[in-house]
Amino acid sequence: KRVRIAENVDTIPLDAFRDCQQLIEVEGHNRLRKIEHSAFYNCPSLRRVTNMPGLIEIERWAFGYCHALSEIEFGKLEIIGNLAFHKSSLECINMPSIRRVGACAFQCCKALTDAVFGKHLGIIDDNAFNCCDSLRRIAIPLKRSLIIGIIPMPIRTLATDGENPLGLFDSESLYASLSGAFRNCASLS
Repeated sequence: KRVRIAENVDTIPLDAFRDCQQLIEVEGHNRLRKIEHSAFYNCPSLRRVTNMPGLIEIERWAFGYCHALSEIEFGKLEIIGNLAFHKSSLECINMPSIRRVGACAFQCCKALTDAVFGKHLGIIDDNAFNCCDSLRRIAIPLKRSLIIGIIPMPIRTLATDGENPLGLFDSESLYASLSGAFRNCASLS
């Protein structure tokens, strides 16, 4: 089954499609702004979520246990709640407008290989990518105010001492910060 969200709807409410076993695809529109808590929780056949260019927030558990979910457009999305995509099948995520990624937001997304964040990123909460076994690449903006995990990520000014090829990170602090948000990601080196 496919669902097209009505043009007059700006928020998909709490539990709206929860446990819809036969739901395969959801199509939104440009005025949709928010997907509330557990709106698509446990929709194991859901594969695609499209045409939501104005979406700003996805609340906790919104797509939790959507095991087949492999495609979603993030567009203007700024906030992803805790456990929002827990155990989905997303492979690559590109979040140009994201500001905050909640705790365990992509936990146990075993197919996820790439995560790209835009310049607006401010916080990646603890365990956001916990147990993403296939995650190989992370692109994170370099800025002083970035918080990853529970530890603020210190970024030094450009150095020319030759110790760090990029000259931007305090590598021990960076590792400690990343290990909180990207814990148990076996393919990250």
